[in-house]
Amino acid sequence: MVELADQYKDARDLSAAQATNKAIESKKITSSSTTVSASTVYENDNVMKWGTLYAIDESIRSMFHSEWEQSPWFMVTFKKRFTIQYVRIFNRQDMLGERFHDVAFEVSMDDNTFEEKGFFEGPGMTDQVIEILFDYPTIGKYLRLKITQGQLNTLHFVEIEIYTLE
Repeated sequence: MVELADQYKDARDLSAAQATNKAIESKKITSSSTTVSASTVYENDNVMKWGTLYAIDESIRSMFHSEWEQSPWFMVTFKKRFTIQYVRIFNRQDMLGERFHDVAFEVSMDDNTFEEKGFFEGPGMTDQVIEILFDYPTIGKYLRLKITQGQLNTLHFVEIEIYTLE
């Protein structure tokens, strides 16, 4: 990341992450290009506290939270196919960041057959930013995060950002 950021030495107002994004010409997917769903939502509260839309609302004051289950998942459906470069997850900020563990990052073209393109073993840390770089080319219309290990898990995070070539 530092090498790519060095290309922007004169742009002192750019952070290293912003410079990296410019250097590899990636684009963040916005909520207007996607819909989101999940296996469950904690307390079945989609509106006031824990709903899926909180994961893409660009606010760090809210978060998505699933119920307790064996393999909770969260899925982003794109309006068209994208070449996905990487995914950035903002883990829970208040406490219990270690619950983000053994998360498979899976991609599909048809919402039926998913292929694992990244994995975060964890455990995560509270307030951690997690980046998963995908192999090129990773083309898909669906992106799913799914906990794959353990018997009783909950999936929760503050925000998901998805970066593509388009």
